[in-house]
Amino acid sequence: DISGTQPSTWSAALDQEAAGVTLEDERAPRRLFVVSAGNAPNPIMLRDVMHPEACAIEDPAQAWNVVTVGGYTDKIHISEPDLSDHSPLADAGDLSPFTRTSTMWTSGRNRPIKPDIVMEAGNRAVDASRTTVVDTNSLSIATSGPDIDKRPLVPFRATSAATAEAARLAGRLMVANPDYWPETIRALMIHGAEWTEKMRYSLDPLGKTDASKLLRH
Repeated sequence: DISGTQPSTWSAALDQEAAGVTLEDERAPRRLFVVSAGNAPNPIMLRDVMHPEACAIEDPAQAWNVVTVGGYTDKIHISEPDLSDHSPLADAGDLSPFTRTSTMWTSGRNRPIKPDIVMEAGNRAVDASRTTVVDTNSLSIATSGPDIDKRPLVPFRATSAATAEAARLAGRLMVANPDYWPETIRALMIHGAEWTEKMRYSLDPLGKTDASKLLRH
């Protein structure tokens, strides 16, 4: 629960390990670290929900050499009968309500643009009166559960889920390209990513200053 506004011992250690240069061994292997941007608070009352711009990415996700993962969502279909009057909190293709951004970080060359990539992190549901917000399985990601007999699949959400998806993507790229350096895999992930239509719609009318802020989403 510490903001990544400033470099830390933890983020510096990740940078060294990723680059393969440590105090103990200057020829250590290079590594690819996939790090969660951190989760925004998820209050019950809609009035208490914070905009992602107000939730700074947390330590150690400010490390330059790691893949920092935030969340977006395409999940807008609520299937629970008792939530039939609810609507999705975020639009399809927009930032997930669970994610954080680096908009509040002090600008300057010593502040990396984070997150590097966003993956599906799930959505939340808001009631018809737009008073309360709830988490729901149909707006979450499914993952394998510990009780295989009774509940083989369980809901998974927020930037932990997004980070797991990014790690899977990195693993698949490494298997397909075993000779690539970790930083090459990182570059493929980040520069191969595409903006959703919702993101492009938000970006296109903006000037340079506002567009640079949007990059920190």
